[in-house]
Amino acid sequence: MQWGMDNTFASTQGETTVGTNRHTITNIGAGTYYWRVQIDVPESCDAWSNATNDSFNVAIKPDPPTDMDVPGGGCSYPPTCTVNFNFTPSIGATAYTVQYVEESGSYPGIEVTGTGSGIESNGLDVTGTYKWHIRAENGTCQSDWIDGPSFTVGCGTM
Repeated sequence: MQWGMDNTFASTQGETTVGTNRHTITNIGAGTYYWRVQIDVPESCDAWSNATNDSFNVAIKPDPPTDMDVPGGGCSYPPTCTVNFNFTPSIGATAYTVQYVEESGSYPGIEVTGTGSGIESNGLDVTGTYKWHIRAENGTCQSDWIDGPSFTVGCGTM
């Protein structure tokens, strides 16, 4: 069996002898791979199978973001609070999902999504302590959830 990222197999990523109908490939990077097999039959020309359309995709889940922080929330009238969930983006991620809920509650709570290094949410209750977690996404896979520090909002009425 051979596999590679080029369906002409001018260059292969790997080759192995397979004694059964199944083989596990390890230490492989993200991307689209083509594969083909060669049947070893005595007195035959041992031709390779046609791999033009035989492919598989390998997707690597991104690491979760790091350095999560929630600076103090801003308030407006009528009393609502805006909160910014800040973080350092992870390599390969294209979007992030934050879920937050009052500290005594359970997830999923309120969910907001975004890209970049921060996600804004508004309309929180005027007072309360919240917990939150975040995960990274890359269009195919999602990282594990990682908890951010709890935060308190306290907006007075005007």
